[in-house]
Amino acid sequence: AATQYVDLLVEVSPRRLVQVEFVRAPSKNMALRMLEYYGRIMGAYPKCDLTQHVVVLGRGKMPSRFTTPKVTLDFEVTYLRDEDPEGYLARPSLAPLAVLAHAGDRRERVRLLQRALEVVAALDDPGYRDDQVDVAMTLAGIYLNPTTINAATREVGMPFILDEDTVAGRIIAAEAEALHQPQRDHRRA
Repeated sequence: AATQYVDLLVEVSPRRLVQVEFVRAPSKNMALRMLEYYGRIMGAYPKCDLTQHVVVLGRGKMPSRFTTPKVTLDFEVTYLRDEDPEGYLARPSLAPLAVLAHAGDRRERVRLLQRALEVVAALDDPGYRDDQVDVAMTLAGIYLNPTTINAATREVGMPFILDEDTVAGRIIAAEAEALHQPQRDHRRA
């Protein structure tokens, strides 16, 4: 089995830990994975309290509880697609997340990307601004194709093109390729 690492583990106060996992779409075993993380974290920090969160960036649903006859583990699940985008658009540091927030249709999602890029464009620090644009474009790739993302950036006058020379472009291209690969059955006969 591959070693899995937590996405984010923070000590928010003495003896109080918060773990956050970010998933594009939850897998069938995500709840079990949260139990595994819980066991490993509590093994390393036995005197701490742990609160766990899963943030679903794209599609899919998952339970907020892992249950067997002898074990129950509850954790929080947040679906960005259900969140109000205005809260993200109000803060430049969070603006890239707006593209994943609630949108009625594809057009509205494109408009959220454009609005996020407009918020980010106003940042004074060019390095931070470029990083935020890269994050917005990468996250947009969860729902939108590169052609649509490039058109949206041109409409708001952003000088960024999503291609395989950018981090966002490489991520989206790799995920698109993975979607078109035949699924292998790894079960033993």
